[in-house]
Amino acid sequence: LYQELSRKGITAYKADELMRSPEAQDTEIQHVIRESKIAIVVLSNNYASSTWCLDELVEIIKCKKEIGLKVIPIFYGVDPGRVKNQIPDLVKTFKKMYTVDKQEKWVQAFSIVNQLLGLHSRDWGSDAELIQKMVDLVSVRLNITPKTISPSVLATATDNIHTQLADAPSSCNWKHDVFLSFRGNDVRRTLVSYLYQELSR
Repeated sequence: LYQELSRKGITAYKADELMRSPEAQDTEIQHVIRESKIAIVVLSNNYASSTWCLDELVEIIKCKKEIGLKVIPIFYGVDPGRVKNQIPDLVKTFKKMYTVDKQEKWVQAFSIVNQLLGLHSRDWGSDAELIQKMVDLVSVRLNITPKTISPSVLATATDNIHTQLADAPSSCNWKHDVFLSFRGNDVRRTLVSYLYQELSR
């Protein structure tokens, strides 16, 4: 995913790259998210087990509400029902380690992204097909002519995203095209890396 974004000429940022730097602060992540036009959230089996991912998600949903950040989830290897079932485990796992306020923000953000319309890995024959559809969808949102894509698929996907995402205020000053949020151990070297390269091409 990351590779394909890059090959498409689209500026994308992976949160795990920022997290590798010891000096990377929460404010740095927040700025990158706020300066992006689109946030792609790759929801995998263990996404909710990462507090980094959950903190990113809280900021992503906050920016969606405040400045109209476009949010597109990819349900990778899971369906919305199974993602929703991660919430009780999330609360149980972090109950004694974090404040109630922080837990509530995580649960709320996780619940919201789970309800958004996005792409499901089960609907595509391979990761390559899923990646290409996501690249085409992002290209449409950024007014970049996509490669080959079925008119019906493009129309359906575009209509869905337009329905659930409001237009951002004209005052927004974007620095990045796409922010990628994902659980590194699950998808870093597979889906996310290839999508990034394709979008940046």
